[in-house]
Amino acid sequence: MRHVLGLLGLIAASALVVVSAAMNWRFGASLGNTEFDGHVYGLASVAADCLKAIVPFLIIYALKTRKWAQAVAGIALGIICTGYSLTSSLGFAALNRADNNGARLIKVTKYNDTRSELKRLQDQISWMPKHRPASAVEAELQNATSQQIKLKGRRRQTIQEATKDCTLTNWITRKYCPAIFELRKELAISEEAAKIDERIVALKNKISDATSVAAAGKTDPQADFLSSLFGLKLEDTQTILIILVSLLVEAGSALGLFVVFSMWKMDETQLKRPVRHRATEPFDEQGQGQHVATTRLTNSAPEYETRRQREERFRSDNDNDHSGIEAPASLLLENKPEERDPILLPKNEMDRYYEERIEIAEGESTTATQLYDDYCEWCDDQGSNPMSQIPFGKHLSKMEIQKAKIAGRIRYKGIQLKKKAKTGSSVRVA
Repeated sequence: MRHVLGLLGLIAASALVVVSAAMNWRFGASLGNTEFDGHVYGLASVAADCLKAIVPFLIIYALKTRKWAQAVAGIALGIICTGYSLTSSLGFAALNRADNNGARLIKVTKYNDTRSELKRLQDQISWMPKHRPASAVEAELQNATSQQIKLKGRRRQTIQEATKDCTLTNWITRKYCPAIFELRKELAISEEAAKIDERIVALKNKISDATSVAAAGKTDPQADFLSSLFGLKLEDTQTILIILVSLLVEAGSALGLFVVFSMWKMDETQLKRPVRHRATEPFDEQGQGQHVATTRLTNSAPEYETRRQREERFRSDNDNDHSGIEAPASLLLENKPEERDPILLPKNEMDRYYEERIEIAEGESTTATQLYDDYCEWCDDQGSNPMSQIPFGKHLSKMEIQKAKIAGRIRYKGIQLKKKAKTGSSVRVA
């Protein structure tokens, strides 16, 4: 489960780093006067953003290794990179919000103009007198102008020919043209009404296609809602939202990877078993009050220790205590750097525990749980911090103590616990 959460956290933190780098690139590119200058600013912004995510690891490493100058330089570099990245993300967020609000304002303005024009056309068509469809009026007008009348000499002409399209002043014009004029007037009204109807239909379709934001008439619905909720000004709310977005991206990209890797590095036994501290000093087996020579883990000890360093520290301490304890065979193997245990053992502690609490017994075996509980009890008596169970098992394996799975439990063969810890801890094995 811890690895699944770590993987998900790594994906989320990496996504925030990519988003922050893209925001910085976009804003940095907008600062250049030419295309090349924009690329230069963009690359510098991306590099600063990536360095911002790495700096926490460098600072912690410098502090642990007591390289104070490098730590101070890392802190200064982190402040500068984070500050630049924060200003870039603020600028990007502000520009993006301004562009979106401007686009919404244009939509709202067009929507309002469309509604105004629709209302004007509807009022205009309501003021027009009653009229028939243009096709019916046009047909009646055609019949009226093509009507034939008798003239002197029994000649026949249409009204349009006799009046020259109602332009002459004679008795024919006075008799027939008023009706034609009324038909022409009605035809003009009908044609104009038809055009207005087509325009009204187009405007209604345009309004139906408009977004809900345009219909609501708000350029920034989120800021408007939060302003009404908390009683703030719209401008103040927009500023707060811009800052929140920038802080989210910058904090996640700067510290996300560091937090994820820190949690992932923790050992499961460290999470389950708290470290016990004891202030008393250990005594020898005779109880004469003489301090047993041990090397405790202090805050000044380096975090990582190679096998050669442990051998040198072993020889140095043995030269001081003259106890005659020989170095364990596990430290005299080939000189290879090994991975550090979650809790580093004091020197010779495992060998002393083996000599004081374990004895060789052919045909006997002891469970791993009983052995580790006895070891923790022994560490409490000695006033030292016990290692976790996994490194403890590794040390037993280095001592060439065989283990096997018997009745569903891990047992160490050929050994048993001394004294009272021996009770109920051993079983016969074939």
